[in-house]
Amino acid sequence: MSLDPETWQAYQSNLPRHLISLSRHFQSSLMHSLIEDCGHPHLSLHFEPYVSLSAGNGIRLTQLADALAISKQAVNQAVKQIEQAGYLHREADPLDGRARRAVLTDEGRRLVADGAAMVARVEAEFVNLLGDCAITELRDLLLDIYIELGITTPVNADHDPTLGWLLTRISNHLMQELMEQTRDRKST
Repeated sequence: MSLDPETWQAYQSNLPRHLISLSRHFQSSLMHSLIEDCGHPHLSLHFEPYVSLSAGNGIRLTQLADALAISKQAVNQAVKQIEQAGYLHREADPLDGRARRAVLTDEGRRLVADGAAMVARVEAEFVNLLGDCAITELRDLLLDIYIELGITTPVNADHDPTLGWLLTRISNHLMQELMEQTRDRKST
């Protein structure tokens, strides 16, 4: 099967496809390093937003559901898996004993530290390929895209979002949108 030039041009210039591919490369490099080099054998890609949002003093499960735009039931199921892997535990919220918070365990804090080091290493590889100026421009462009898409996952106010963090959030948002559009097309 051969594509006509117009279809090929549309496919070749597909920004969401390129962002998703770049994100997947970044994530697979990071996951490989965390599992093989840092000794986190029970790690899964879908743990990332839960672990990163639980850093610091933890986060209420309802806040996790809101931040990730998913149901409280889905949050509970994911947190249970992450608890079994040893990265999080649930505890009563000190401000409201009825509410539960996801809090990092010692192993979870080690994962966050190892993850930050690996993100810096992978980003350094991108800098070596593209140069500092291009990476800064890419990060700024991704932040603009993140804001324009209206993604609700909170940005850590203490740090500028990393290239990997932005790529992951944008990629996840784009894939969710594509799935919803596909589902809507099938239902009509």
